[in-house]
Amino acid sequence: MTSKNEISVVKYVGLFALLNAALMLFFNVLAHGFDIDLGSGANIAMLMGASIATSNQFVAINKRAPNKTEKNKLILGCLLSSVAISVAGVAILISVALGPQGLTEITSILPALSIQTWLIIISAVTAFYYLMLNLSFGWHAKKLAMRIQSKA
Repeated sequence: MTSKNEISVVKYVGLFALLNAALMLFFNVLAHGFDIDLGSGANIAMLMGASIATSNQFVAINKRAPNKTEKNKLILGCLLSSVAISVAGVAILISVALGPQGLTEITSILPALSIQTWLIIISAVTAFYYLMLNLSFGWHAKKLAMRIQSKA
């Protein structure tokens, strides 16, 4: 349930998911077409682009930054949608670009790292994504809201 002054964040999480998926599709098609290795920095740039655009939209429509509850819901929703989009993207990439032989190679490589190592990697990436989303929906949104309010 949302309180009287609290905004539903579902449409903003949807906007983030749409932007993130579109950016991932665009840059991965571009990279695949030109045989470019984007590296992990591109994922951070796509995440930041989608989250800042979503944050801007929230502030522009509501004329304020998200409150603490809204910010936490936005971060969690965007984090979960980012994971879902990444998993879907990897599945599509493996099936389209690598085919069955690539899937076999990847599944044989995965057990090479221990479960603890995978948990550390996943935790570190999740923490970094959380910090980036927190920056977008916290500090960036507050700065933008102050700018909009000072112009009014």
